[in-house]
Amino acid sequence: MNAMPSALAEEVAAYLRRGLILIEFISPTPDPYCHDDLVRNVALSDGVYVWDGVLLNWVEKYKVRMPEEFVKHFYASKARPLPVDNSDSPRLLAAFNISDPIMAT
Repeated sequence: MNAMPSALAEEVAAYLRRGLILIEFISPTPDPYCHDDLVRNVALSDGVYVWDGVLLNWVEKYKVRMPEEFVKHFYASKARPLPVDNSDSPRLLAAFNISDPIMAT
């Protein structure tokens, strides 16, 4: 916990929040580590990576360290954001079905 500096965690969380929504459910989901926390039940993507609301919550609340590969991608994307929109959803949903998670729980 608190593996990322606060400023970086805020930037990464903002990036994760801006992802294209692939699927979202009305009811929230409990945080696997703190069942009292209900988090947004959503899958988002930037066109390369796919993440869920739990990961976003962990970055915001616990400042969890992200994999180095993702951090490099994050910094590169800050300079040149990937253009994704709703037309990318079918391709990304198909990739989501076979992808490895950013972080295994």
